[in-house]
Amino acid sequence: EMHNLFNHETQWVFIITDTHSLDFDISRFVEMGKDGYNVGFVFNASLEQANEECSRGIKCLIEESITEAVSKYENILENELETFEQVAIEEWEIIMPTREERTLAVIGQIKEAKAESGGQCSYCTKWMMEAIEVRESERINQLEVGSWTVDLGLDFK
Repeated sequence: EMHNLFNHETQWVFIITDTHSLDFDISRFVEMGKDGYNVGFVFNASLEQANEECSRGIKCLIEESITEAVSKYENILENELETFEQVAIEEWEIIMPTREERTLAVIGQIKEAKAESGGQCSYCTKWMMEAIEVRESERINQLEVGSWTVDLGLDFK
């Protein structure tokens, strides 16, 4: 502030690494905001320690990813088989999904499942993004901007 770094022409993102799921209160930083500041925060909201419900590591991710992919491919192929059995082969050749369409459908189902359940491996590691907005009377609002998890990647609100 004393070097005139915070003004309406600059943008700042502060990365706070020494937080975790039990202690990620960044209000002390947010309260420093003033009108004209364009400031965002990225902070660690991961579980503090792995536990029985929270597996970490590449082995967990690979096992979970393969299981999810096989399960979703099975769902897609079962649905396609139902349609295949109801139409003539000539019709099927016209309406059958391409490899790309099938892959996108599988990925979509995996993302939906991960968004609902959080997965076994990914909910342990999470980063949150917030920004500050200064309203009338210097009232500061803390805005949730998005999050990042291992499985789903970046998710903006």
